[in-house]
Amino acid sequence: MPFFTREVNRARLDKTFLFLTGVMFLVAPSFYHVNLGEGGFYLPFNALTWLFAAFLAGASLLVAAHNGRITFPPLFLSFALFGLAVLVLGLIGEKPVMETWAFRLLTIFSGLLLYWALCQFDIDERKADLLILIVVCSASLQAIYCWLQLLLGEGVPLFIPVSPDVPRGIFQQQNLAATYTATGVMGCLYLLAKPRGWLGAVLAFLLCLNLSVVLMSGSRIGLLAVFLGVLCFFLSSPRLRHPRTLIPLLLAFSLAMLASVTFNDGGGIGRAVSKFNAVVQADTLGRGDVRKTIYDSSFDLFLQKPWLGHGIGNFERVWQDYKPEYHAKNPHAAHVEKRLTHPHNELLLWAVEGGVVLFLFLGLIAYGVVRLLASLGWREGLRWLAILSPVVLHTQVEKPFYISHLHLVLLVFLLVILVRGHDRGQVFELGFSGKVGSLVLAVSVPVFGSAVLSHTMLANYYITQATFFQATPMELVRFAKGNPFFNRRAGFLEKQAQLRTGLRSGDRGLLADYVTWGRAYLEQVPSPVVMADVAVALYELGRISETRALLNRLQEIYPFSPSVNDARDYLARRGFYF
Repeated sequence: MPFFTREVNRARLDKTFLFLTGVMFLVAPSFYHVNLGEGGFYLPFNALTWLFAAFLAGASLLVAAHNGRITFPPLFLSFALFGLAVLVLGLIGEKPVMETWAFRLLTIFSGLLLYWALCQFDIDERKADLLILIVVCSASLQAIYCWLQLLLGEGVPLFIPVSPDVPRGIFQQQNLAATYTATGVMGCLYLLAKPRGWLGAVLAFLLCLNLSVVLMSGSRIGLLAVFLGVLCFFLSSPRLRHPRTLIPLLLAFSLAMLASVTFNDGGGIGRAVSKFNAVVQADTLGRGDVRKTIYDSSFDLFLQKPWLGHGIGNFERVWQDYKPEYHAKNPHAAHVEKRLTHPHNELLLWAVEGGVVLFLFLGLIAYGVVRLLASLGWREGLRWLAILSPVVLHTQVEKPFYISHLHLVLLVFLLVILVRGHDRGQVFELGFSGKVGSLVLAVSVPVFGSAVLSHTMLANYYITQATFFQATPMELVRFAKGNPFFNRRAGFLEKQAQLRTGLRSGDRGLLADYVTWGRAYLEQVPSPVVMADVAVALYELGRISETRALLNRLQEIYPFSPSVNDARDYLARRGFYF
């Protein structure tokens, strides 16, 4: 076939690769509408990011068909084994939360397949520098959004989230914005470590822009990543220590510090210092950093089932169940007032849910990355350690990949660039049928991805409307219920509407149905709102002893939750006190 031999197609595919990469990093993150902000596909830009990733995967299959071979790059096996371990553990270990397990697997294997797909492209040093420049420009765009949020407050354009106090960009969470812009700082330093001519002045400005956001964010992890990264670059890059480069860099750092203090009143740095102090001190009233409570109690849970863990997705339930016992043993520990969904540490999350087994597979991935860095030599290895450090360090205080998928895509791209100069791994030649199959998949993957992700974006919009505007037709909620990711939330909204109807009309059938649904829901998601509402429904059904037991449990787990007061006020009006 002419397609497989014409050299012009390879050039076109390379241009397509760079174009789609640019759109994915520069355009897709700008897609925004008001949302619930819980992460995953609730953040509008995540679905659009994966949409362009699907087209990139399609382009990579065209490359495989053109070259007549597919490549399995370094680290692929380590990542694949980890994903398979999560799959198998869900089948043989403690019963997982099916929805969480499924989407955790989807995230892992989507990242793995994107990594494999991107490694089908030939990336030379020039193209690698261009990709890093795209990442820098993407981070700089978020830095501009952060500045607009800070300077314009409530008057920001509609396509940017409102965040007047702490600049968060599209991410709606300051640690995510800080990590992303800190990666932009590292990218600038990496490019400045090479001769750049007039582009050096532009990179110095972009470095200043990104650094100012990290300083204003108040993110401890962002500041730590920048400090360690800058140290690595100055140790490994003689060019950065040369006066012709060092003076502009010092000027950029000074301007970033001045801008953050002037326009943010030093708030970001002050918040970071306060957080650092909270980590190392806690008084007898229990004040201090709540993460000490989270980490300590999560480690206790790990020790309860150290080998296979409590089951994928079960952290939320088992931690809330253990919370009263933990505080009884540690009366001065700081309280986590809201429902805790994860332990703010990727290693602890997998240790609690998957035990030592998954922890060892994570160690295998870390070992592979360290080997790659060591093979580069100490200078280049330190530079790449600095580039990877913001995102990797962030996993130790949060679960960024399941909140902002753009961070997962960012790490995948950085790893693809990192492995470009190494042994290509295992290569398999494709026959005629393999080439035709690649062509079929090259078309079907983007088409299928577009259909699924478009449905997801629309479902997200309907869920948002139904949450913030209760007059939204239930037909829209039922549409969202047909989407796997939003099924649980749509069901929640539907049942809350049912509860309101049952309370107004006194329909015991509706109330009994809500209690049945609510108890099943609470077995997976210990929501204080649902717990309070089930207690109210039980009272209206005359099941007083069950009401009292559930309310006592609610107050025991969530003593500071507004749901406790809401239930107390409602029942007090009905003559019931607890």
